[in-house]
Amino acid sequence: MTTQPSDMPPLVSIIIPAYNRETLIRDTLDSVRQQTYENFECIVVDDGSADHTAAVVKRYQAQDPRFRLLHRDRLPKGASVCRNIGLEHAGGDYIVFLDSDDVLAETCLENRLAVVARHPGVDFWVFPTGVFARTPGDTTKVWNALHKNTPDLIRFLLQDMPWHIAGPIWRREAALRLQGFDGEALCWQDWEFHLRALLAGLTYHKATDGRVDSYYRKDLQTRPNTISGAHHDRRHVLYRIGLIDRFYTLIVPVQQTKAIRFAFSVLYYRLLVDLAGHALEDDMLALLHRLKPEGLFSPPEHAALTILAKKLGNQRLQRVKNQATKLALAVFNPKKFYNRSNSTFLATPAHAPDDFEPN
Repeated sequence: MTTQPSDMPPLVSIIIPAYNRETLIRDTLDSVRQQTYENFECIVVDDGSADHTAAVVKRYQAQDPRFRLLHRDRLPKGASVCRNIGLEHAGGDYIVFLDSDDVLAETCLENRLAVVARHPGVDFWVFPTGVFARTPGDTTKVWNALHKNTPDLIRFLLQDMPWHIAGPIWRREAALRLQGFDGEALCWQDWEFHLRALLAGLTYHKATDGRVDSYYRKDLQTRPNTISGAHHDRRHVLYRIGLIDRFYTLIVPVQQTKAIRFAFSVLYYRLLVDLAGHALEDDMLALLHRLKPEGLFSPPEHAALTILAKKLGNQRLQRVKNQATKLALAVFNPKKFYNRSNSTFLATPAHAPDDFEPN
C-alpha cells in the first residue's frame, strides 16, 4: 500500500477478480485505461485461469504502471477471496469493485469523485449501472432503480437489489471495516456484502439523479462463464438457507416489523420452491418444520407446502417444478409471492414501479 502526498488528487483503486476472461477482460481494462480521471490503480486478481487471462493483463501492466496483476494465493477459490486480496493490496483512498466482463463509462471516476466532493462525510456513494449485451449503449435498460419508496434494507431482503457490485465507490477504510467479502460464500457474495454494509450502519449517498457510469454485461453467450460458478444444486440451496438463517437471527430480534417478517417469508418461500424444484423433499420438510414456530407462513400456506413436500418423491423433476409454480400462484397471495419484487432491468431508471406491499 502506498501513501499519497496531501497535495495529490485522491487515488482510486479498481479491483477486478478474473477467471478465464482472456477475451472479455480487454473491454473491461480498456474502459479503465480510458478514464478521464487519471489517478487510479487497477488491480486484477487472477483466480487460477486456465486460458490466457493473465497474459492479457500482463500486457496492460507492461504498457501502463497503473495496472497490476496478482494471483490468488490462498483458498478457497472464487471472486470473494480475489476481491479481498485486491483490497489488501489497494493503496487508494477510494475503492471500486468491477467484474471482469463489465465496463466503466470513460467519465466514471471523474463523475463519482465530483459527487464525493459535494457529499462528503459518508462511507460510500452509489451510482446507476446500465445493462448491455455486446456494446455499452446497445440497450437503454438499467440494473435497477436506485430510488423506490421501499427502504433499501427491505429491497435487499426481497432480492430487489438496488445497486450492482460496480455501482458504489467506497472509502477504503469503510470496506476494510466490513472485513471484505465472505471468502467462504458459495454464491450471493455481492448481496451478502451490501446487506452487511447496511446492517453495520455504514452511511451512504445515492446519486439518484446521476447518469449511468458503469455497465453490466448481460450476454447469455458469455455470462455463464462466471468466476463464482454458482449453481442451483443442493449444496448451493442449503448454503442459501444457512445464509438467510444467519441474517434472520441478526435482524428479526431487533427489528420485529411487519415489513421485515414479510421479506423473510418471501425469501424462505423462494428457497422452499427451489428445494421443491430439485425434489429435495427431506430438506424441504426439515426447513418447514424449523420455520413453523416462527409463524412466517399462515397455517394454510404451511400446510400446502407440507403436502407438496410429501408428494415430491413420486414426481418427475420437471413436473415438480411446474407443480411448485402452480401451487405458488394458486394457494398463496400472488402479490406476496410472485417474483415481481425481484431485481428486474428497467427501461426508465427514474420512474420505476414499487411493488412492495406486505399483507
